[in-house]
Amino acid sequence: MEVLWQSGVVVAQVRALQLWSAANRNGHFRIYTNTKQDSGALAYSTVAFTGGAAVVTVLRWLVELRSKLQKDGAGFLRQRIVFTLHKAKQNRSEQPSALIMDLLNTMLTGNSSPFQTSLLEHTISLEAPAPELIEWLQSTAFEDMVFIAQGNHLKKIPLDVMFSEEGAVAGAASRHSPQSPGSPANVAGDKQTAAGPSGNVYELTHTLDVTSCSQTLLQQRTQVVHLALKYGAAFSFKDDTIYDGLQLFDRVACLGLPANAFNVNAWPLCLCSCILLAAHQGEPSHAWPTQDTVTMLTGFGSEALGSSERNIFTWLQQDMSSISALRVVQLYLERLGHYLQEFKLAERITSDLQVLVLRAACSPLCIAFHPSAVAAASLIVVRRLRGLTPLWPRVLQVMTGYDPAPGGELGTAIMHLESLLAEPISAP
Repeated sequence: MEVLWQSGVVVAQVRALQLWSAANRNGHFRIYTNTKQDSGALAYSTVAFTGGAAVVTVLRWLVELRSKLQKDGAGFLRQRIVFTLHKAKQNRSEQPSALIMDLLNTMLTGNSSPFQTSLLEHTISLEAPAPELIEWLQSTAFEDMVFIAQGNHLKKIPLDVMFSEEGAVAGAASRHSPQSPGSPANVAGDKQTAAGPSGNVYELTHTLDVTSCSQTLLQQRTQVVHLALKYGAAFSFKDDTIYDGLQLFDRVACLGLPANAFNVNAWPLCLCSCILLAAHQGEPSHAWPTQDTVTMLTGFGSEALGSSERNIFTWLQQDMSSISALRVVQLYLERLGHYLQEFKLAERITSDLQVLVLRAACSPLCIAFHPSAVAAASLIVVRRLRGLTPLWPRVLQVMTGYDPAPGGELGTAIMHLESLLAEPISAP
């Protein structure tokens, strides 16, 4: 159950909840009521050795508590509701109580719960005033949090899908030699044929040197990104194509070309050319705009665009490979099962990630990070905001080799993206 939950894969987590229910029927994960008659608190307790077991148990308890409230009314409640997680005898799979509490805090805080958590001698307590808890149990935030624990739609997922995901999770869990922590992610595989080689090879061979980029261009970074989005929208290109084109542009800008070769003041022409070149790899041929259409929408003539594209080919030595952070994010989400129509939060998470990836693209500091690190950091930040656990799913950790600990590339990217959340961003 711990492996399934910590994988972060939606189908695997559904399976973890099913295992919990089966174990509960056999006498495990029992939830006890420990309330004295003169006490102002309605107290519950259970035993949990691992973070996954604790999260699943709390989810199931909250679902049952709401059901009882809807059926019997609030008469059984007292001023406060307390849920305590104990540790019994030593267990070889036991995890530190502080780690378990962090997981519970992430889930409860991200979903605006009224619970306050505390840790005393390996015992974790969740406490909330009854009025605030009653209101929260009827909220959209609570419904979103427990959807996976009660979602009848998720239970209808075909068995072959569930078994294939479980097999992938088991394979990830059995690997003992992932890539070294902080190394670029192997993010593309057979799904990234349009954008070139696999993410691992791409990122190892396409590291950008931001110090070689013109300071004038870096200072106009927000304008660059917004113009890229404007061009892409005018041509009706997919977001993937636009961000891949921006990645091509960054490769050119970070080459440190002399001023007589790359005119910084003429960057809109170079940017437009890069987006059109990316479209030749990421868009079907019938979606490519004609030269007349490009000229009408951008003002750039065929000669100027032709010359610009030839220069880009020369500067990049005919290598038009590009893998943007947005493309990597989409791969991560697919691996976690967010493609399932039954997963209610998929649209909201994708929307949050698009906003954060845009903010990252507008930040000159993010140019120095690998696209896979920006994607991973964006996912972690959004999962924390949405109260999803684990923050960095095990299947993605094994897949990428990234460790979110402070000091590494991913840890640094997380800190930077969190700082970007507090900054306003103008509309494109």
